[in-house]
Amino acid sequence: MGTQADQLPIPGDAQPEMDELQGREREGVLFPIPVRVEGPVRTQPLPARDGAIRDVTCTSTESVRLAKKDLTRARAVIRSRVGAFYLGFTKSDADAGVGYCPQTVTPLELFVVNEIWVRAVNVDASITIITENWTH
Repeated sequence: MGTQADQLPIPGDAQPEMDELQGREREGVLFPIPVRVEGPVRTQPLPARDGAIRDVTCTSTESVRLAKKDLTRARAVIRSRVGAFYLGFTKSDADAGVGYCPQTVTPLELFVVNEIWVRAVNVDASITIITENWTH
């Protein structure tokens, strides 16, 4: 830790607007930005500014896409109210039963931008998904 003179002041409004953050973003193109860190750096997640909730009933015979690929998604919370389910980031993953999720009261939090697919295990599953996005 340095002296107070070594520390840079943090401006009063440290929350950038989305237009500032996305000023040079091109649709579908991601590229690295070189960064050189000098000293301690304070980080914080971007605030979620938009969200949606959706209920889906899925069967054991057909996978259902809960969410499409979304580069602005901050997080998705998934909970099954009735029945266990398989979860995957592709339809073939859900069809093959790659990720098993039992019916629980604890929601599953995903911090991914990929598609999210589900398929019920034995009986129809009633699944709720809540998505939070940085922009709409």
